[in-house]
Amino acid sequence: FLNICIIAVFQKSHITSVGRQNGVVININTSKGEIVLQGQERDVTRSKADILELLSDIDKHMNEYDKAEAMCKYVQWQFKDGSKWKNTNPMMNMYIEEAHQAKKARVTVKDRSGEEYEIDLKKNEEYEKKNPSKKYEIRRSDVGSRGTDVVGLPERWESGKGNKEVELKPGSGEYEKVKEEFTKKGGPNSIQKIYRVQNPHLYQQYAAKRKSILERNGKNPERWLWHGTSADTIKFIINNGFNRSYCGKNGTAYGNGVYFAVSSSYSVGFCAVDQNGSKHMFSAQVLVGDTCQGQGGMTVLPQKSGGKSYETYDSATDSPSSPNMFIIFHDSQAYPTYHIVFR
Repeated sequence: FLNICIIAVFQKSHITSVGRQNGVVININTSKGEIVLQGQERDVTRSKADILELLSDIDKHMNEYDKAEAMCKYVQWQFKDGSKWKNTNPMMNMYIEEAHQAKKARVTVKDRSGEEYEIDLKKNEEYEKKNPSKKYEIRRSDVGSRGTDVVGLPERWESGKGNKEVELKPGSGEYEKVKEEFTKKGGPNSIQKIYRVQNPHLYQQYAAKRKSILERNGKNPERWLWHGTSADTIKFIINNGFNRSYCGKNGTAYGNGVYFAVSSSYSVGFCAVDQNGSKHMFSAQVLVGDTCQGQGGMTVLPQKSGGKSYETYDSATDSPSSPNMFIIFHDSQAYPTYHIVFR
């Protein structure tokens, strides 16, 4: 059997149709979080591979929707229907906002029925692709009185728009605090530079997710952890966050997610030396929340034992009683707060 998250009715039908195509009987038990396949070994093996691929696609969609819902908590794109302003759906809202942040002039999005709309961000209007003469006025609405800071950007951040790294001055309180934590957790005392990562869009997604988990669990879900990486992924992480497509670089022994270590000394082993002889590591804020035992091949988190049927764990770990690492499966659950360059 396969451990699975809670899935929707239409997704169940997709999975069972895979079995029918291969002559395999499939039973989905969402209360136990498992899928049972019955049939000839060859047919079951083929069906299992197809279902794993389907579950991976479902998980990616769930992760995207999770990010979209988080974004709705601080910004909402609306269209004018007659005399009333109406909200776009979460996915459309996210794609329009991402285009706005990237300073694009136009973007094409789909509504829930699959209808395509062309969004003109210069003229602030939208229209159906099949009916371009019918135009709607659009606007960007900040949710809350503090606008884009509705979820609270850190006060220490420098002003200015866009994503950037701010080099910390050696001897400053912020620099010394990061250095102390890095060396205290076993990192080498050979730091060259420390940068603060300022990505408002990414941070607001993270903060909205933190608020959601805090409200659900009733306790602080956050831990400061470490993530070693190579120089070629630094810009990607700064601009897009921690993405599971890179998880293979840091192993998959406890699941196919993004790995973070409790000790910087452990993460050093995953830091590749760049052309200048330097290594790179992130000090990250990570929402571990309620964690469970990780397993090889895990692509989604199981539902909580003894909890509500629709609630899943927030992260996985190598050891719930004495964790050395945590694994997350939703990209919005971590923020790359500091980038440390060392030898």
